[in-house]
Amino acid sequence: MFAELTASPPIDGFAPRDEVLGLDPAQWHERDVDAVRVLLRYIRDCTAPGDRVLVTGQTPFQVGYYVERSVAGGHVFWHDGWRSDARQEQQLLELLGRQSVPFAYSTHDPVLDDLKRYPRIHEHFRQHYVELEGSRGLVLVDARRRPTGQFGGFSFPCFR
Repeated sequence: MFAELTASPPIDGFAPRDEVLGLDPAQWHERDVDAVRVLLRYIRDCTAPGDRVLVTGQTPFQVGYYVERSVAGGHVFWHDGWRSDARQEQQLLELLGRQSVPFAYSTHDPVLDDLKRYPRIHEHFRQHYVELEGSRGLVLVDARRRPTGQFGGFSFPCFR
Protein backbone atom coordinates (compact mmCIF):
# COMPACT_ATOMS: atom_id res chain seq x y z
CA MET A 1 0.00 0.00 0.00
CA PHE A 2 2.83 2.40 0.86
CA ALA A 3 4.41 1.89 -2.57
CA GLU A 4 1.07 2.61 -4.28
CA LEU A 5 0.55 5.80 -2.30
CA THR A 6 4.07 7.11 -2.88
CA ALA A 7 4.42 6.26 -6.57
CA SER A 8 5.33 9.02 -8.96
CA PRO A 9 3.44 9.67 -11.10
CA PRO A 10 0.52 8.56 -8.89
CA ILE A 11 -1.09 6.51 -11.69
CA ASP A 12 1.92 4.16 -11.65
CA GLY A 13 0.97 2.99 -8.17
CA PHE A 14 -2.74 2.74 -8.87
CA ALA A 15 -2.67 1.25 -12.38
CA PRO A 16 0.84 0.30 -13.52
CA ARG A 17 1.19 0.78 -17.27
CA ASP A 18 2.62 -2.70 -17.96
CA GLU A 19 -0.15 -4.31 -15.94
CA VAL A 20 -2.95 -2.44 -17.71
CA LEU A 21 -1.49 -2.79 -21.20
CA GLY A 22 -0.84 -6.47 -20.52
CA LEU A 23 -4.56 -7.14 -20.15
CA ASP A 24 -6.28 -9.05 -22.92
CA PRO A 25 -8.66 -6.61 -24.66
CA ALA A 26 -11.26 -9.39 -24.78
CA GLN A 27 -11.42 -9.11 -20.99
CA TRP A 28 -12.57 -5.50 -21.41
CA HIS A 29 -15.58 -6.56 -23.44
CA GLU A 30 -16.39 -9.31 -20.97
CA ARG A 31 -16.11 -6.78 -18.11
CA ASP A 32 -13.53 -9.05 -16.52
CA VAL A 33 -11.14 -6.23 -15.60
CA ASP A 34 -10.99 -3.39 -13.10
CA ALA A 35 -12.46 -0.76 -15.43
CA VAL A 36 -11.56 2.17 -13.20
CA ARG A 37 -7.86 1.32 -13.35
CA VAL A 38 -7.99 0.84 -17.13
CA LEU A 39 -9.94 4.05 -17.73
CA LEU A 40 -7.84 6.28 -15.50
CA ARG A 41 -4.62 4.91 -16.99
CA TYR A 42 -6.08 5.44 -20.47
CA ILE A 43 -7.07 9.05 -19.79
CA ARG A 44 -3.68 9.81 -18.22
CA ASP A 45 -1.70 8.24 -21.07
CA CYS A 46 -3.83 9.61 -23.91
CA THR A 47 -4.02 13.28 -22.99
CA ALA A 48 -1.42 16.01 -23.34
CA PRO A 49 -0.30 18.03 -20.31
CA GLY A 50 -2.41 21.08 -21.35
CA ASP A 51 -5.59 19.05 -21.78
CA ARG A 52 -8.40 19.02 -19.25
CA VAL A 53 -10.90 16.32 -18.35
CA LEU A 54 -14.54 16.95 -17.53
CA VAL A 55 -15.16 14.96 -14.34
CA THR A 56 -18.60 14.02 -13.04
CA GLY A 57 -19.89 11.50 -10.55
CA GLN A 58 -20.63 11.26 -6.87
CA THR A 59 -17.02 11.22 -5.64
CA PRO A 60 -14.76 12.51 -8.40
CA PHE A 61 -11.87 13.76 -6.27
CA GLN A 62 -9.29 11.09 -7.11
CA VAL A 63 -9.61 11.50 -10.88
CA GLY A 64 -7.57 14.69 -11.26
CA TYR A 65 -4.91 13.29 -8.94
CA TYR A 66 -4.41 10.09 -10.91
CA VAL A 67 -4.73 11.51 -14.42
CA GLU A 68 -2.70 14.63 -13.55
CA ARG A 69 -4.90 16.88 -15.67
CA SER A 70 -6.90 19.91 -14.64
CA VAL A 71 -10.64 19.58 -14.32
CA ALA A 72 -12.57 21.05 -17.26
CA GLY A 73 -15.24 23.62 -16.55
CA GLY A 74 -13.88 24.33 -13.09
CA HIS A 75 -14.58 22.39 -9.94
CA VAL A 76 -18.30 21.95 -10.44
CA PHE A 77 -20.22 19.10 -8.85
CA TRP A 78 -22.17 18.30 -12.01
CA HIS A 79 -23.85 15.33 -10.34
CA ASP A 80 -25.43 17.68 -7.78
CA GLY A 81 -26.41 20.38 -10.28
CA TRP A 82 -24.06 23.12 -9.05
CA ARG A 83 -24.22 26.29 -11.18
CA SER A 84 -27.05 24.89 -13.30
CA ASP A 85 -29.15 28.04 -13.59
CA ALA A 86 -29.25 29.45 -17.13
CA ARG A 87 -26.73 32.28 -16.59
CA GLN A 88 -24.15 30.15 -14.84
CA GLU A 89 -24.64 27.28 -17.29
CA GLN A 90 -23.83 29.68 -20.13
CA GLN A 91 -20.65 30.74 -18.33
CA LEU A 92 -19.64 27.09 -17.91
CA LEU A 93 -20.35 26.35 -21.57
CA GLU A 94 -18.20 29.29 -22.65
CA LEU A 95 -15.40 28.14 -20.36
CA LEU A 96 -15.58 24.61 -21.75
CA GLY A 97 -15.41 26.08 -25.26
CA ARG A 98 -12.06 27.71 -24.43
CA GLN A 99 -10.55 24.56 -22.95
CA SER A 100 -9.02 21.49 -24.57
CA VAL A 101 -11.28 18.67 -23.34
CA PRO A 102 -10.63 15.36 -25.13
CA PHE A 103 -12.48 13.30 -22.50
CA ALA A 104 -15.36 13.45 -20.06
CA TYR A 105 -15.29 10.87 -17.26
CA SER A 106 -17.79 9.89 -14.59
CA THR A 107 -17.04 7.91 -11.46
CA HIS A 108 -20.57 6.48 -11.19
CA ASP A 109 -23.41 7.30 -13.58
CA PRO A 110 -23.07 7.90 -17.32
CA VAL A 111 -21.66 11.36 -18.03
CA LEU A 112 -24.73 12.45 -19.97
CA ASP A 113 -26.99 11.52 -17.04
CA ASP A 114 -25.04 13.89 -14.78
CA LEU A 115 -25.34 16.68 -17.36
CA LYS A 116 -29.15 16.55 -17.71
CA ARG A 117 -29.54 19.56 -15.40
CA TYR A 118 -27.46 21.56 -17.89
CA PRO A 119 -29.47 21.41 -21.16
CA ARG A 120 -27.00 23.36 -23.34
CA ILE A 121 -23.94 21.58 -21.97
CA HIS A 122 -25.73 18.23 -22.27
CA GLU A 123 -26.50 19.00 -25.91
CA HIS A 124 -22.88 20.09 -26.54
CA PHE A 125 -21.56 16.77 -25.27
CA ARG A 126 -24.28 14.79 -27.01
CA GLN A 127 -23.40 16.42 -30.35
CA HIS A 128 -19.61 16.45 -30.14
CA TYR A 129 -18.66 13.44 -28.03
CA VAL A 130 -19.08 9.69 -28.42
CA GLU A 131 -19.16 6.99 -25.81
CA LEU A 132 -15.93 5.03 -25.46
CA GLU A 133 -16.77 1.49 -26.51
CA GLY A 134 -17.44 -0.68 -23.49
CA SER A 135 -17.37 2.14 -20.94
CA ARG A 136 -21.16 2.11 -20.35
CA GLY A 137 -21.23 5.89 -20.78
CA LEU A 138 -18.58 6.57 -18.13
CA VAL A 139 -16.16 7.96 -20.73
CA LEU A 140 -17.00 10.26 -23.61
CA VAL A 141 -14.44 11.06 -26.31
CA ASP A 142 -14.38 14.25 -28.37
CA ALA A 143 -15.37 13.03 -31.85
CA ARG A 144 -14.04 16.22 -33.49
CA ARG A 145 -10.45 15.33 -32.68
CA ARG A 146 -8.12 13.22 -34.77
CA PRO A 147 -6.45 10.49 -32.76
CA THR A 148 -2.66 10.45 -32.80
CA GLY A 149 -2.53 6.78 -31.83
CA GLN A 150 -4.22 4.02 -29.88
CA PHE A 151 -4.13 2.87 -26.28
CA GLY A 152 -2.46 -0.52 -26.36
CA GLY A 153 -4.46 -3.45 -27.63
CA PHE A 154 -7.71 -1.81 -26.53
CA SER A 155 -7.75 0.35 -29.68
CA PHE A 156 -9.02 3.34 -27.68
CA PRO A 157 -8.15 6.65 -29.41
CA CYS A 158 -5.23 8.64 -28.00
CA PHE A 159 -4.65 12.37 -28.38
CA ARG A 160 -1.12 12.74 -27.05
